[in-house]
Amino acid sequence: MCLWDIGRIGENMAIKIVWFKGVKKTERGLLPFGPAMLHEEGPYAKEGKHPHPIIVVVIKNKNNAVLLQRRSKLVTSPGKLDFSAAGHIDYGETVEEAAIRETREELGTGIRNLRLLTEKGVHLSDKIHIHFIVEAELIGKIKPGPEVDPDGTRFYPLDEIAELIKTDIVKTGVKNYFRKIL
Repeated sequence: MCLWDIGRIGENMAIKIVWFKGVKKTERGLLPFGPAMLHEEGPYAKEGKHPHPIIVVVIKNKNNAVLLQRRSKLVTSPGKLDFSAAGHIDYGETVEEAAIRETREELGTGIRNLRLLTEKGVHLSDKIHIHFIVEAELIGKIKPGPEVDPDGTRFYPLDEIAELIKTDIVKTGVKNYFRKIL
């Protein structure tokens, strides 16, 4: 069982604790579980503050370069560089299924050799997110969806990412992730 101290929520500065039992290995793959994760009655259901499970896909190539997508002008953070693919894990969906679905929706292609890198609690504005970060390899060519600007969506070597995270062109979550590993 994992226990995360998410920090203050809302104006009352109260410390909230999220109980999250972990991921369960099923025939379909890794399934986030625990009352709050399944959007049932959980610690925050009455307050509408149940955690939102999020998949973050980090796609690397054989040269260890990371695929970053440039956000389209149609979505939040337009023009910023973001992770390869990311989004909510749907109710009953495994981590792997969510990674494959989000990658297909955003990049129009598949992934293979998924590996769970980490899971962590994140407090964003008025919501609590549990991020499942996976690493994967790309299958096929990228055919970006409407959320992705094809210009700037490419594999970036780690030394270039180290320079990019010093600028405002990269989303904050991406900066935070790479600051920890570079």
